[in-house]
Amino acid sequence: MRLTPITMEERIALIRIPKWLADLSLKVNRLYYKQLLQYRYGARQRGPAWFDHRIDLYFHWPHNLFWLERGIFPRKEMFEGCAVLDLFCGDGFYSRYFYSTIAGTIDAIDKDPLAIKHAKYWHCHPKINYIVADLVKEELPGSHYDVIVWFEGIEHLSESEYAVVIERIKSVMGETSVLIGSTPLVSSECLEHGNWEHKNEFASVEPLKKFLCHDFTDIQIDVTDYPVLGGGQRRTAYFTLRHP
Repeated sequence: MRLTPITMEERIALIRIPKWLADLSLKVNRLYYKQLLQYRYGARQRGPAWFDHRIDLYFHWPHNLFWLERGIFPRKEMFEGCAVLDLFCGDGFYSRYFYSTIAGTIDAIDKDPLAIKHAKYWHCHPKINYIVADLVKEELPGSHYDVIVWFEGIEHLSESEYAVVIERIKSVMGETSVLIGSTPLVSSECLEHGNWEHKNEFASVEPLKKFLCHDFTDIQIDVTDYPVLGGGQRRTAYFTLRHP
């Protein structure tokens, strides 16, 4: 015989959600993020430089998977309690859901105040310190990091801007530190004529490696290739850099 009254949590647990309602909820959720994509990043307007990866999770999934690589690849270099620097962190999705589960501390930096505001609201975590900073003009917050992630970043900087930022990065790297980043590979005919935000693009691995070797002696580059919704292919070069 039950001696204590049933709790509200138990009452809720006893409610069986019908499958049609669950399916409808998923469809409505997907439609919401589809509309968010069209409204914020539509072809007729220049959306923010950062991307809301909830759109990838709730709308693009499982058709676009390349975005997951930025979360998975750095995990290979991370260890329990490591110090992580997330450059051009955007919405903070990767720091929150991939890096915070293993890192000890994370400094996540972006120059867009709206990106950091979004990150703090949706992807906050006690280990993550979200910072508004323009690395071309401002110093890094820490003095040493074990793992530095810099995805889809170098193409947004001119060569002179890159020279400033890479010196700041090298100054916080030790003997065992690693810098992991990426940049899209674009076709030769689209160089400097595609993304309006890009200042320094690469068509293949060779010029990218030549560009990076000015600052690092240990360079590894891997390329992934994915079909894109609506047609075409997305080729991304992932670089792992050591020993500046």
